Amino acid sequence: MKKILFTCLLAFSFSMSHAQDQFAINLNTYSTNYWLASAGYILCRSFDSEDDELSFRPSCDFIFPISINNNAPEGFGSMRGGYTRAFSAPWKWVGDYSIGLGGSWDNVSTPFGAYVGLNYKSNEVVFKDDDRNDRAHYFSPELGMRLRFGDGGGFLVEVGASYDMVLSYKGKYHDYSKDAINGGFCANMAIGIWGGSSSFVVKYSHPTYNFYNQNFTPDNGMTFPFKDVNRKLGYISLLFRFGLGN
Repeated sequence: MKKILFTCLLAFSFSMSHAQDQFAINLNTYSTNYWLASAGYILCRSFDSEDDELSFRPSCDFIFPISINNNAPEGFGSMRGGYTRAFSAPWKWVGDYSIGLGGSWDNVSTPFGAYVGLNYKSNEVVFKDDDRNDRAHYFSPELGMRLRFGDGGGFLVEVGASYDMVLSYKGKYHDYSKDAINGGFCANMAIGIWGGSSSFVVKYSHPTYNFYNQNFTPDNGMTFPFKDVNRKLGYISLLFRFGLGN
């Protein structure tokens, strides 16, 4: 499955390099710490130059965690939801965050198009004990298809997937390997509006995997520290995309 996704990414890049149609590119970031996200949004907008059609235009998006599963056996610890530290000091608690490069291509004579992204992301699990948290880091390529309706502007729909590949993991009170957590696919769905080569999109990302690896054992089967621990968060995000030419 990873090889298929990688092949699709290469094919998309090749098609964009030869396409004479509309394309857009963004440096995309987000954080569940809303002080940091707000500051990032203001900074990103300061780089947005309407006078230069070929300017590089970054975005800092607001993202809202949706709890799908968040439970564990007694004794493991009480895991909090995604909004626990949304308004905490950003230099201490950055929350879940991501930074990546994304691009999209649209055929001007049909509704069809595609998008691609390469992202570095980090997710944390915050416990009721404020001194404890677990954090994971991922590399996450993304690929999808889009339909744009209307002449010069209108409604759009996107469907795609990303794959979270685990880079590292660190717990507050243990030093397990990255095998202690899972990676896997996320299903991505979005609706929005577009005009020219720019668009505003509301996107939902749904992970298909549990954050913790319930079968992980650090001592050859003597203990399973994440047995029956379920942690899965979906994310709603608001995306602003700006075009580079036509």
